[in-house]
Amino acid sequence: MLQKIGAGRNLDSRGEARRVIHAEFAKDDQAAACGIVARGSSPVLKLCRMLVDAGHDPVLPLEAWRNGVLCLRVRSIGEAAGLEINAHGTGFRRLREGGAASPIDLNAPDHPQTPDGNIWRDWPLCPNDGGA
Repeated sequence: MLQKIGAGRNLDSRGEARRVIHAEFAKDDQAAACGIVARGSSPVLKLCRMLVDAGHDPVLPLEAWRNGVLCLRVRSIGEAAGLEINAHGTGFRRLREGGAASPIDLNAPDHPQTPDGNIWRDWPLCPNDGGA
């Protein structure tokens, strides 16, 4: 049982202060916390993976907010980092290693772009490739 005592801090059952990561939803596919921005179909799960990879304590809980309203509580970012949305979109399953490729996100910032800033829609021609 946690008791709220202020922004980003809670009391645990022993009355000791416990740190909570505060995340903000910016869009349906974007969540940010601790200077890290995650974009994707499940941004909170991706954000948790990114926070753990950045060295944050995996046992820390996370609270996700939108416009001052608490939307989601994550028990621990380490636990959430090991989850993905199931195939039916109705729950979670353990994150799979390898297997089927994930869907391509054309809005991801790491896709190759044309000189005018658009995403490549067709493969660019390579000079002197001999038609290979």
